[in-house]
Amino acid sequence: MLELVAAKQQDRDLVARLEQFFVLGKFRRTGAGTAAAQALFQKFPSAWTVRQIPQNKAARSFWRKVIDAYTNGAFEETKTPQITQSFTC
Repeated sequence: MLELVAAKQQDRDLVARLEQFFVLGKFRRTGAGTAAAQALFQKFPSAWTVRQIPQNKAARSFWRKVIDAYTNGAFEETKTPQITQSFTC
């Protein structure tokens, strides 16, 4: 399993942007990806943006579920043309 994170500073507020997140096939649907994402959000509390390309339905579904559960539904989603979830933790 591998996750890569890039963070950038904007107007004194740290905005974390998840650039890539990949779960190896044998770890998919085991909860490992959800646990890794939650650990990442907990370790780096910030304003976050997570993006997916519209064609990647599995990624869209995964991130909507993970972010919805983590934020108790307190996130925004935009489509421009990428799908972007934004939230603060």
